[in-house]
Amino acid sequence: MIMKKVCKNCGIKESPYYYKNLCQKCFSQQIENNLNQQIEIKSNFLINEYVIENKSIRKISLENKLTTSKIRKYLLLYRIPIERKKNSFNEKIFSKMSAQGAFLLGYIFTDGDFLLNKKTNQYFLRIYSKHITQIEKLKKILKTDAKIQKREQKNYGDSVQTKIYFIHIGNQIIINDLLKFGLTIEKNLNVKFPKLEDKFKSHFLRGCWAGSGNVTIYEDRVYSSIVIGSYKFISEIEKYLSSNGLKPRKIYKNKLSKKPSYVIKYAHGESEKLYNFLYKGKTNLTISDKQEIIYKKYFTRIECNQYK
Repeated sequence: MIMKKVCKNCGIKESPYYYKNLCQKCFSQQIENNLNQQIEIKSNFLINEYVIENKSIRKISLENKLTTSKIRKYLLLYRIPIERKKNSFNEKIFSKMSAQGAFLLGYIFTDGDFLLNKKTNQYFLRIYSKHITQIEKLKKILKTDAKIQKREQKNYGDSVQTKIYFIHIGNQIIINDLLKFGLTIEKNLNVKFPKLEDKFKSHFLRGCWAGSGNVTIYEDRVYSSIVIGSYKFISEIEKYLSSNGLKPRKIYKNKLSKKPSYVIKYAHGESEKLYNFLYKGKTNLTISDKQEIIYKKYFTRIECNQYK
């Protein structure tokens, strides 16, 4: 999701940098054409690798047997803005769907949001949790070296902003894949159940539960619930679960939230069914530790092969 303008030279919509009403590609090509020196790296190559493909300088150097210093030299020469260190990601995590990808997708649909980088006019993704171990698991699924950041707890009179851990994802390939699955800026209101193969849906829902679900114990009984901002989305979740062996549940308006949200709840017996259904094929990376500890204490689950 990028703000675009029209280049006066080539007429195409280019992004995100502009000079004299030229797109980055035309502007850098103009510089290259006026150089009175031997050119070792073409501007078009750097535009494609660094700007369009969003590769890090280190990755470009390794793939093309070039030094990072030489790449930086030509980026500066062609006036291609050098961003801060670009983090590596598994860019195919959603285009080649897997159980891990489906779990991550579910988590992002509930505990992720799009934010705008005003400097680049590009949207990036923030994934967050109150538990650092959950973010560490998601980092491993993404195969990223992105730094885990922390927002400390803050008190605002009668309200408290809880401490969270989060990572940022600016990779536009991943962002665009998420858009194709239906993630929106106003996801709390507009998000819907994405189109997935049946074998991945339980993994997706387990990710949703890890993000916005809750598993508690009351009087030695297990209770499971999930809170979603979109009525359409939670209705689709309830319908899918009831079609897979759980009793139909009433959807309640969440009275504990300032923003509009909805909740479905399952008592002890249905929580056992939910556990057996959602945790088929789980791995240590695709669970909420806190929730599984409670489930395992009370219920025995029939094992099932993990979809790769």
